[in-house]
Amino acid sequence: MSDLIVEIDVVQRMKIDLGRVRREFENANERSDEVAEAVGHRALGERVRGFAHNWDNRRKDLVEQITQIEGHLDNIQEQFDIIDIELASGLTGNAAPPAGAM
Repeated sequence: MSDLIVEIDVVQRMKIDLGRVRREFENANERSDEVAEAVGHRALGERVRGFAHNWDNRRKDLVEQITQIEGHLDNIQEQFDIIDIELASGLTGNAAPPAGAM
């Protein structure tokens, strides 16, 4: 029989990192507007602003996809927590908690 090792802390770090990426995408236009104001040249500022705003639809799609992945990672963590409890209960002879008890 093979051993299955799941490093839940890696799953948690992935969720944290994805959350950071999602927030950056969500705030990209605001950040680009700040950068556009800071460059000190009107035409260059407009190019910066235009570049960021032209990505709105694609960025929205990416945010939706990242949100779905975050949900999948939550589900993975929850399911492995349940399996871990059930396996531990089996080793100790205690009754396993009902499914979804977490």
